[in-house]
Amino acid sequence: GGAGIDTVDYSTSGAAINGLVAANRISNTSVASADNTNFNNSKDINVKAQDDSNIITVAAGLTIGNTAAVGGSIAYSDIGGASTSAEKAGQIVSAKITNSNIKSSQAGTVAVEATDNAKINVVSVGVGGAGDVAVQGAASSGIINKKAEALLTNTNIDDKTCTKNNDVSVVVNNNGGINNGALVIAGSGTAAIGAGVAVNNITQNTTAAVSGGKQEISDLNVKANTDSKINNIGVGGAGAGTVGIAGSVAVNLITSNTTAQIIGNAETKASGNIGVVAQNDEAINNYAGIISGAGTVAVGIAATVNSISGDTKATIEDSKVSAQGSDNNKVTVNEDVDDSNIYNNVVQASSLDLT
Repeated sequence: GGAGIDTVDYSTSGAAINGLVAANRISNTSVASADNTNFNNSKDINVKAQDDSNIITVAAGLTIGNTAAVGGSIAYSDIGGASTSAEKAGQIVSAKITNSNIKSSQAGTVAVEATDNAKINVVSVGVGGAGDVAVQGAASSGIINKKAEALLTNTNIDDKTCTKNNDVSVVVNNNGGINNGALVIAGSGTAAIGAGVAVNNITQNTTAAVSGGKQEISDLNVKANTDSKINNIGVGGAGAGTVGIAGSVAVNLITSNTTAQIIGNAETKASGNIGVVAQNDEAINNYAGIISGAGTVAVGIAATVNSISGDTKATIEDSKVSAQGSDNNKVTVNEDVDDSNIYNNVVQASSLDLT
């Protein structure tokens, strides 16, 4: 989805007042499922679910007044709802095979894969100018609340009567993120105030699981991967003949739980390898810039809050697992992942001389 709103308010005789709001919201449920199914003599079985939701929201306002200009713009987007509670995730991507039996007469693959690439792009711009007083504000917010899962539950794969075994993968990828930009500029002959606010929040649960059932297979790869980013740029500027005040506030929060597991009394025997991998590679990149200038007083203020939290777990519990490692396939893990990556940069300038 996408929305772009531009407004202009101009007054030659007095004050100009301008305000606008642009909003986009998406909540999807994408499910690929095989339940209570008997697969006989099947070579390749693929159960895959994917969501590529993408929102672009732009709010831009220009306010010009002869004596005074007051303007504000708000851009808002969410995928999965406005709540930050994981239990209320409105964006769900699920791939699963449940309560089924799979028997193969030839070597093949069983793939259960879920991928979520939800992304938000949101921009808010406010520009104001007046002969005496200009006050301009801009706020932009992006919220993502989603759940992605790949599940193999109470499913039996092959048995000793089969001459060939399968490669089995249960993989979930939870990607995407938020790109947020806010720009505010206010200028006047006497006093100017420009303030920008950006709030970004990602809440997500990512699960790959084999639960119950008996599997006699070649290789098993259970992998949960999370790779979501917040990129935020905020610039505030104010210039006036007497007083110029510019401010910027940014709040960036990521709460993510990533789990790969074999549980529920599963009995898994592999002639090759078994891998249970949970990988979390999230990042916050925040850039804030302030320019304030005036003939008498110039003030610039920037405040940022960045946080990444959550659990990353790979477990085998209450199950029987054996791997003989007799083939050439290998399970690989990226050893260079930085689980907590926050980059924050604030640039401030107050060197304008308007006298």
